[in-house]
Amino acid sequence: MKIDKNSVANINITANPISLPRLFNAFAPKDLRNNFNLFSGELKFNYLLKGKLKKPTTDANFTLTNLKLSDKANSFILSDNKLTGNLDITSKFFLVKILNNDFNLFIPQTKSKINLPKIEIGADKSNIEIAKNEILFNDKTVINYKGSVINYQNPKSIDFSMDSNINTNDIVKLIGKEYSPFIHNAGSLPIELKLTGNKEKQTFFYLL
Repeated sequence: MKIDKNSVANINITANPISLPRLFNAFAPKDLRNNFNLFSGELKFNYLLKGKLKKPTTDANFTLTNLKLSDKANSFILSDNKLTGNLDITSKFFLVKILNNDFNLFIPQTKSKINLPKIEIGADKSNIEIAKNEILFNDKTVINYKGSVINYQNPKSIDFSMDSNINTNDIVKLIGKEYSPFIHNAGSLPIELKLTGNKEKQTFFYLL
């Protein structure tokens, strides 16, 4: 059999589903297994390569569901409902899409929580876009964020921003009530972060 630039490929690899705890317990380094618990998580993926080998088309996607892990000391619990990714590549086209739903970080000691209801990231041959979304912090704080990079291989524009009115009770809940005398009880703490620039120069702006 002769393989050359005119040869045609049609390769499809599918895994559905893979238990991450089983992989973790079987193959993770001993130090990781001694320090972390991976309670649940399933991974599915599909890879397709087709067309002439000179100019093949690649399509790959994965889905990670019901992830839950913690450290052995139980200082944090991380969970994630669903993470999906898709990659499309041709000789002239490149597109990546990442979508995550319901990422949670819980700190048992102070019963604090951070929730990202949705994360959306897209990239093509030139640009990266982080869609505007929210981070929910404890009981009353909402943090808004978004970002983009234009021509990321040689950045012409970098623009990332985050803003919020952080509720001071949420801060106290995170660090512990014993530190509450050091926190000014103003109700909310306005905060704004911005990173802008290009390849040559970046500016970081912080307003508190």
